[in-house]
Amino acid sequence: MNSRNLVFYLVFTAGLLTLGCNESLPEGINKVIPVKIKVLLDGSPLPEADIQLFGSDAVAGIAISGQTNTEGVAVLRSVKGNWIKTGAPTGNYKVTIQKVMPVKGEKSAAEIESMSIEEKKAYYVQISQARQKAELPFPKTYTSSKTTPLTLEIDDSSVEIPLSLDSVSK
Repeated sequence: MNSRNLVFYLVFTAGLLTLGCNESLPEGINKVIPVKIKVLLDGSPLPEADIQLFGSDAVAGIAISGQTNTEGVAVLRSVKGNWIKTGAPTGNYKVTIQKVMPVKGEKSAAEIESMSIEEKKAYYVQISQARQKAELPFPKTYTSSKTTPLTLEIDDSSVEIPLSLDSVSK
């Protein structure tokens, strides 16, 4: 290998090694805190709920979300383009909660796999319509950033933030 190719190879390899090692924050993003949210519904953990945070213009273009586990705890993750970080930037947020409710007649993956394409189409239409009609265990106002009364602040001391929901609107 001649010296010119060796230099190119070394520069190319160094570039590949540093690719993905950039821990810097995207422009305009506050410090990211590794935070969890504990969601309680009427005092009990709310499992398998999707949490989304909506912030000010300072965090525009960043998606902040997590899904609760069986204990009602969601680890938040922030995404902007190719940048992904566990946690959320410091700031004030509106919080929305979504939950896919099980519906009568749902089939297992094995049962769906054995269906014809036409049967699958009909099944998915039926399940989709049933899910749209399914009752959430909490008020629908929690599902939209325009109507949610849920807010929280993430600061340097945030570790696990409690979020209490009521099954009925007050």
